[in-house]
Amino acid sequence: MENSHPPDRSQTAVVAAIIADGDRYLVAKRAASSSLAGYWEFPGGKVEPGESSEDALCREIQEEMGVSITVLSSIPFATVDWKYDHAQVHLVALRAAISAGEPRPLDHEELRWLTPHEILELNLLPADRPVAARLQERTELRRG
Repeated sequence: MENSHPPDRSQTAVVAAIIADGDRYLVAKRAASSSLAGYWEFPGGKVEPGESSEDALCREIQEEMGVSITVLSSIPFATVDWKYDHAQVHLVALRAAISAGEPRPLDHEELRWLTPHEILELNLLPADRPVAARLQERTELRRG
């Protein structure tokens, strides 16, 4: 699941936001008009050439949900390399917090705040599943 190497040129660099509200995390259902429609994901998107992961995440969340976020750490919560039929992605998941606004599904069908256990029960994007599993592990460790 995790690695620290940068994506090679054949991979698409993508970022995902791990946004918490207590023990719940923000997830979004992909719109019918998007690729992989109907899947749930941690919100985020593609990193543009010359853009940092942090800047890409802030831009994507503003575009997709109309909110401003603060990236809490530039150290990834998780990284995942995944090969879909249409692309190979290098996903970097970063912890973030909403700094202004209320999330709205501007680019998604639906948004939900769910526990890691609930997220793992969704039709979650395969690349996002290891991230949700790590959140679940961390939750279980905290409960001790």
